[in-house]
Amino acid sequence: MKHEPVRGNADQATVIPRPLELVAEAGVFTLTSAVKILVQPDASETGRYLQRALNGPTGLNLALGKSDFSQAVPGAILLTTLGADADSGDEGYQLHIMPGSICLRAAKAAGMFYGVQTLLQLLPPRIYGQSGPPTNVPWELPCSRINDRPRFGWRGVMLDVSRHLVSQDDILRYLDCLAMHKFNVFHWHLTDDQGWRIESRKYPLLTQVGAWRKGSDGQLYLKGHGSTVEPPGRYGGFFSQQQVRQIVAYAAQRHISVVPEIEMPGHCRAALAAYPELSCTGGPFDVGIEYGICNDVYCAGNEQIFRFLQDVL
Repeated sequence: MKHEPVRGNADQATVIPRPLELVAEAGVFTLTSAVKILVQPDASETGRYLQRALNGPTGLNLALGKSDFSQAVPGAILLTTLGADADSGDEGYQLHIMPGSICLRAAKAAGMFYGVQTLLQLLPPRIYGQSGPPTNVPWELPCSRINDRPRFGWRGVMLDVSRHLVSQDDILRYLDCLAMHKFNVFHWHLTDDQGWRIESRKYPLLTQVGAWRKGSDGQLYLKGHGSTVEPPGRYGGFFSQQQVRQIVAYAAQRHISVVPEIEMPGHCRAALAAYPELSCTGGPFDVGIEYGICNDVYCAGNEQIFRFLQDVL
């Protein structure tokens, strides 16, 4: 699919990624406490998302209601599937911002969600700030017509939590950033030489042993790469199955698929530290603290390794 250039005065808006088509129009739409968010039943979840996203930073307490309208409603932000262009696919949308109303159309929930992300990007940057009391920020959106759909079906970002552990809260914020930029795949690098980060009840040593390495805050891992500090102690941790379910559910609400990565046949020293019998040599092994790749691998001639990997996957 070839992307057409943006038409009109694109300086009025900063939308990332660039929409397929943006036509600037005269005027602005101003958010006030009188504005309502109206949704069809199949857009209710996205409507609640938009309500939270707007009410926190603005303090306007916009009301959310249901509507059967297919056309713009004065004084309202309308989210509707009626009249949506089927050619936009599951992730496309049409957004029309007028001085007295906003109408967002999409054939599917994912497209509706991405249209909401564009709407938020058109507001002042304070919309991404923390909740607080009302401010003097003029909550205005430039009038425009936007027609958009993604060029690529897989829009992914990888996060390596093996070499450096990232907290669950930080991952949720990371997912918010992915959603803001309309990414739809979270590639989660969970295991490597330097740590095993996902709970396995059948193989508990993966996290009891494999989730921890000598050194603190990755300093030993950075040796020779700009770090001269090597404090004593341990570094590591892992995600429980409950935490993983919470992260997957949070991503799904933002139309992001989670793709977990379990490294094999190499990049597996953390697992071999826990279960050395899965190696070719029998070990012993320590969870990796050095920068780079070690030569230890799962033993392809050992039937145990295939049962182990099948169980883990």
